[in-house]
This record gives sequence, C-alpha cells and structure tokens, in this order.
Amino acid sequence: MPQDLLSDLAAIEGPIANVRNAVDRVIDPNGDGMRVGEAQTGVEEATEAWLVVTEQLEARLLQHARVDPSEQAAIGARLGAMAMLHTAVACDVALLGSLDRMDESALVGPAFDPRLAESAGVVHEAAFGEGRLVEALSMVDDEEPIAFSESEPFGDEDVDEVVKDLVKRAGRCATAVLGGLAGGLADLAFSRLAPSLRIAADMTPKELRAAVQGLGGRITHLVGRLLTRIDALWGAVLGEYRPAVDEILAGVNPTSLVQETLAGKVVGRLMKVSNVRAAAAEALWGAPDRSARLRRIRGLTKKNSRWVGPVRVLARGIPHLWPVVVGPLPAAPVAALGLLAWTFLVTGDQLDAAGPYPHLWTGVVGYAKGRT
Repeated sequence: MPQDLLSDLAAIEGPIANVRNAVDRVIDPNGDGMRVGEAQTGVEEATEAWLVVTEQLEARLLQHARVDPSEQAAIGARLGAMAMLHTAVACDVALLGSLDRMDESALVGPAFDPRLAESAGVVHEAAFGEGRLVEALSMVDDEEPIAFSESEPFGDEDVDEVVKDLVKRAGRCATAVLGGLAGGLADLAFSRLAPSLRIAADMTPKELRAAVQGLGGRITHLVGRLLTRIDALWGAVLGEYRPAVDEILAGVNPTSLVQETLAGKVVGRLMKVSNVRAAAAEALWGAPDRSARLRRIRGLTKKNSRWVGPVRVLARGIPHLWPVVVGPLPAAPVAALGLLAWTFLVTGDQLDAAGPYPHLWTGVVGYAKGRT
C-alpha cells in the first residue's frame, strides 16, 4: 500500500470530526441560539466536505487495486471501512431529521429532546473510539502476521480457535445489527425484520438512487446520498451482495440470532464450519511449512476483529434511521442489510466456507493449503 495513500487515509480524521462537531453543535442542550437554517447549512457543509474527500480516496483505492491485484484484500478491507464510516455519519446526521419539518428561521434549541445528545456519538465511536476505523484505514496491512515467535508451538487447536473466533464475532455482529434494527420498532417484533431486509435486498442500486433523488428535506437528502454511496461501496467490494444476503436470510430466521449465545452456533451451521475444519486439517497434515501456515491462519483473528468488529458499534445507530423513508421502506433496513452483508460475506470468505462469498481474502483453508 503506497505510504502517501495511507497518510491521506489517516487525514480523514479531520473531515469526519467536523461532521461529528456539526451534529453535536445542533443537539447541544446548552446551545447558542442557533436557527434551523444555520444548523442545516452547517451539517450540509461538513457532510459535503466528507463526501468529497472520501470519494477521491475511494477512487484512488480502486485504482490501486487495478494496478496491483495482489492488494485486493487490503483495498477491499479499506473500502468496507469507508462504507462503515459513511453508515456512522448517516446514523448521526439522521438524528437531525426533524429540522426538515421546521421553519428555517425558528430556533433549534426548543425542538430537540436533550436525550438526543446521549444517542449521538456513533461517528466518534466508529472512527476514533471502540471501532477505531480511522486508525485501521491508515495502518500497514498485516497479510503476513509476524507477531509470533518462530519457536512458538502451533497445533490443530489453533485452527479450531480461529474458526470459533470468526464465527462467534459474526454471530455477535449479526445479533447487534438485528437488535439495533428491532430497537426502532415499537413492539420489538423480530418476525417483522426479515420482510424489510428482503425488500431492501430486492432494491437495485438504480432504484435506490432514484428513491434518494425523490427525497425532500435537506437533512433527509443527505442521509439518502450517504446510503447510495454505502451501497456502491458494498457492491464494489462484495459484488452482487444483495442476492447473496437474501440467500443467507432465507436460511437464517432473525429470531435465531436474537441471543449472542446462540448466534455463533447459527452462523457456524450456516457456514458449515465442520467442513472448513476438516479441509484445513487435511491440508495441514504432513505439510513441511505447517508452522508458517498456522501462523497465517492465526493472523486471521486480528484481521477479522479489525474489519468486522466495528459492525457492533455501528449497530447502535441503526434505530436513528427509521424515520428516514427511502422509496418503499425506511433507511434502517437498507443500512442494516449492508452491515449484515459485510459481516457474513467477509467472515465466510475468511473461513473459505462454501457459499456466495466474494473470494477476496485468503482464508483458513487457503492458508492451510499454503497460499500466501
């Protein structure tokens, strides 16, 4: 990865912090008498600057992938991180949707529930806090994990632990997304989630863009623009992710993922991890460089945690998106679909599970077979 590109990715810290600050200023219960029009303009300008800077970086990442196909996994991870950051921005900006229903000359302060300040912060947590996505974007990729001592013993249990870790994280992230999605429903009826997600899966990118074009309201339109950008990035990284996720949803009842303690088992069955373990064990049997292969497999835990782990942070903002209606359904299921796609498809790819996965990453079975 070119160092200048990594440096410029690190520099998005400024533009995304500006979005966070613009939102915080509007919902600050001790605000300075800001008017609605001024608030809308401030958020628009910060979000527009974010969109411009990231569009240029995304184009450079895609160009680098074309120039050096061996970097596709590292590029795909960073484009996915960009999509997650756009999702975080959309969640926090959506908190301000009520501004679109107010007179632009009115004062903002009386219109907002002070508890909104407690709900905001998805951008901060995703970019700088628990998710640490800005840091991940600018770090040198660790395709060859070298943090392990050459003399450190490795055994078959290492494969089992890695598979278990990836599956458990996918289950927890899926549970968090569905929990966040259900949090926007009055009766928390998980049975109502699958139909909404399938409608989102059936929307083509063209239909999504057309729906966004028809959105009224300055804040609402910003959220819609962010959604189309997110959708384009998921498509670039994951291919035809909508049908793939629809296929996964057909085999997973959302109710079965309600509890984190059960989610890992459900995902494990879905991805047929027993077959992954068996294929890895067969490939490793008698391999002359077995220790090196196992080190690479163990490195997947760190990579999966870095790129998939932040989904749990973003899930907290999904309820913010229910009031924004895009075409046939609210924005919340549209955003949730992308996060579920990233969680399932990246994890399945890193396991080398049989199924509709993008085949960008070398996974457990690939490393066991000696790929680098």
